[in-house]
Amino acid sequence: MQTRSLLLAVIMLFVSASLHAGIVVQVHGFLGSPQSWDNSLINQHLSSKGWQRGGDIFINQQGVMLGQTRQPPTKNIIYPVALPSKAPLMLQAQWLKRMLVDLEKKHPLEKITLIGHSAGGVVARLALVKFGAGH
Repeated sequence: MQTRSLLLAVIMLFVSASLHAGIVVQVHGFLGSPQSWDNSLINQHLSSKGWQRGGDIFINQQGVMLGQTRQPPTKNIIYPVALPSKAPLMLQAQWLKRMLVDLEKKHPLEKITLIGHSAGGVVARLALVKFGAGH
């Protein structure tokens, strides 16, 4: 348990120190969900530093969807994604890329930073390597 606490502290220090205004996309790990970031208290820490949740991003039959917050934030926005964590990594990377393209359209002038936990980091990297950054 001490290792997990230490890891969480290091992540929170790194994330809060290195992020500037823009968009953060959070990619959960295996068997995770967008709420994993809340359960680990990372979003609580980011919120204390001025970051606001823009809504969870998911894909359904209508395409990429964004679960809205009560008052949409205008800067320092966190978007946790919902991916099928038991699906093959390539499928998850394809979904993530579709989500990123949608976000780029919604926020054309903002820098997007990807943060992945465990297998989510692998999915994020695979999406960037396979499909590239940007459109």
